Amino acid sequence: MNLFPGVLLVDDDEDYLFVARRAIERAKLRADVRVTRDGDEALRVLGLKPGGVEPAAPYTLVVVLLDLRMPGLGGFEVLRRIRENERTRELPVVMVSTSNQPDDVARSYALGANSYVVKRMDSDTLKRKEDYRRVLGDLRTGKIDILVGTQMIAKGLHFPNVTLVGIIYADLSLHMPDFRAGERTFQLLTQVAGRAGRGDVEGEVFVQAFTPFHPAIQYARRHDFVGFYEQEIEFREQLKYPPLSRIALLTVRGRNEDKVRLSAEHLRVELEKLLSQRAASVPPASAANRQQEAGGTLNDLVIAGPAPAPLARAETFYRYQIMLRTRAMTKLSRTIADLQETLALPDDVMLAVDIDPVDLA
Repeated sequence: MNLFPGVLLVDDDEDYLFVARRAIERAKLRADVRVTRDGDEALRVLGLKPGGVEPAAPYTLVVVLLDLRMPGLGGFEVLRRIRENERTRELPVVMVSTSNQPDDVARSYALGANSYVVKRMDSDTLKRKEDYRRVLGDLRTGKIDILVGTQMIAKGLHFPNVTLVGIIYADLSLHMPDFRAGERTFQLLTQVAGRAGRGDVEGEVFVQAFTPFHPAIQYARRHDFVGFYEQEIEFREQLKYPPLSRIALLTVRGRNEDKVRLSAEHLRVELEKLLSQRAASVPPASAANRQQEAGGTLNDLVIAGPAPAPLARAETFYRYQIMLRTRAMTKLSRTIADLQETLALPDDVMLAVDIDPVDLA
């Protein structure tokens, strides 16, 4: 069964039309989506203009973006013609605007259309310090109906009038090469979901994801903090990730990729050689005592890499990483410091050491 036998999108912005069409397709509405670039073409498709034809399948929804200056008839003229024709008089029309001009909203309602004011909130649109407060103030007072933004609208906001939250591509962070990916996804989903239903009206949350059955999404769906912790801590214990161990991240960067890769491989060889020399120099009888005094034993050390960094190239620099995991970070830190003093790398290749990194990129 088709929920929308036909949806007509009226706009001259290709990016908007692409996103709107994809949204309808991914919602699996099986809609016959027709795109028109101006008001004249929209009326011809609807059979309301000479030269037009009766649509094979009647359109049950028309979406018009108001703000852009479409060639030919504007959005309000298209709406007026639809309302004047007996055949299309009852056709649902949604007028979408990114400006909160009262006249636009009033004209839409007067012509029998649902009108929504949409605003973006991200680093590209908030240029001045007062923009952040102004947008949130308009949302609080009802001047904005739909707020579209990045993670900056996910945390710490209290708006009793918000009753619906939609999360697009909710599992994007799950695909990042970081052991905290599941934790961050769970945290973000629970925080965003908490923005809905904070008033007297019960809220709803819609989540779009390509991996909806991932534990992070399912535990967030049930608000099961204990369940998520138990499965996450088991995974980290098996692979010796924090908080059950500590991490040292060695990043080699330079403008020549081959040099960077060879330097990273050389770094690992020299590190393993130094570790072997120090392990062999400790007398067996007093090994336990001396290792304890020096900050622990490195018997649990795990060396991963070298491999290209998650952000393999940044600001014209190629980047390779080696990750070291151990409980004895004091001893490992001293070993890395000694290695840096003797390590010979090309002049245009640099080494950065990050202990307990917050971000692995």
